[in-house]
Amino acid sequence: MGLELRVLGPGDEAEVQQFLLQHPFTTMFLRSNLRAAGLVDRGQIYGATWMAATVAGDIVGVAALCWNGVILVQSGDYTAELVRAVARSHSRKVLGLIGPWSMVTEGLNTLGLNPSQLQIESREDLFVLDLAELRVPVLLQSGEASCLPAQAEHFGLLSEWSADFGIETMGESDTPEYRRRCREGVVRSGTEGHLWELLVNEQPVSTSNFNACLPDCVQIGGVWTPEAERGKGYARSVVAGSLLAARSQGVRSSVLFTPETNEAARRAYESLGYRKAGDYGILLFREGHSC
Repeated sequence: MGLELRVLGPGDEAEVQQFLLQHPFTTMFLRSNLRAAGLVDRGQIYGATWMAATVAGDIVGVAALCWNGVILVQSGDYTAELVRAVARSHSRKVLGLIGPWSMVTEGLNTLGLNPSQLQIESREDLFVLDLAELRVPVLLQSGEASCLPAQAEHFGLLSEWSADFGIETMGESDTPEYRRRCREGVVRSGTEGHLWELLVNEQPVSTSNFNACLPDCVQIGGVWTPEAERGKGYARSVVAGSLLAARSQGVRSSVLFTPETNEAARRAYESLGYRKAGDYGILLFREGHSC
């Protein structure tokens, strides 16, 4: 039997999960979204239209067009077919591609776009950590700093930091609508218990979040320290503090990705015990695209 493409739906969860678990570190977004929203697309947060490539009845690749317009790929040798099919499966505009680097670049070519149409094109190093091997920074060991789930009274400040993070690292434009979305994201992540803050003298100095969360693994994202507080070890401390809390709840591993050109971030994460395990890619478009 040859290649077949099909839209996934309720009842396909176990088969999809079995495939994704073959690629555990590059499918954190996919697996976390699947756990949160299933295979139903109502436009809800974490929802997506899922497309599978199958050969002889077995899933060999997956792409999901998410509620936010981003296509997540773990598409193997069938990126072109899957990206084209999932982009055509819904009226939703495509706003980006995220997944292993070779797959997102092939997806970009499939959509007929070129680098000048990108808001962000970032090849990332993918890091993994066994939480049993986490190295805890001195700031946390000494009690000079403490890491806590984000407190509601700090959501306003953390929303400002979230906006600054996107402007500096993701090429976002500083508009009222953008800041409103940042506020919504902070409140949602904070309410879910996925947003963290590092406190020194009871004041926030750094933040991070779990942008994908499973019972056995968490993915770190949104690590941000205001410019005036950088160079003090706060970023690595907020990440470590969040991982200590996750480990206490039975989480065994962590994943993160950072631009391959960001040497400071690489050193910080390696100091915690993370090791490079592959690559990843983030492509975000200036405008929505239809296929």
